[in-house]
Amino acid sequence: MTRPRLLEYRRDVKRWLRSERDTYPLLPKNYFSAGERLALEQFRAGAIFERSEAIMAAYPTPTKKSDSRWNAPGVAVYRAWLQGIVEKKRTARPVPAVSNARHLATEAA
Repeated sequence: MTRPRLLEYRRDVKRWLRSERDTYPLLPKNYFSAGERLALEQFRAGAIFERSEAIMAAYPTPTKKSDSRWNAPGVAVYRAWLQGIVEKKRTARPVPAVSNARHLATEAA
């Protein structure tokens, strides 16, 4: 699974190391797990001390699965919403077209 923000952040770190930008990039908020955040902050400290693109060899390898606190609650809300739709369709009584035609004919007369 590719994590686009992770790739963008890594690209921006490389740009800083090559002096293509003046400031070290800020970590995206609420994107990395606590462990990833710590590893990236430690890398940042080392990169500031030794500003060289060679340090990218020590760039932390992220986990393949993102650590999202909202994943499980989001799935639960979405599931409940879909179940509500299914239940509503199940209990709704379709009105036969014939009875509608008779009703309309009676009103017209």
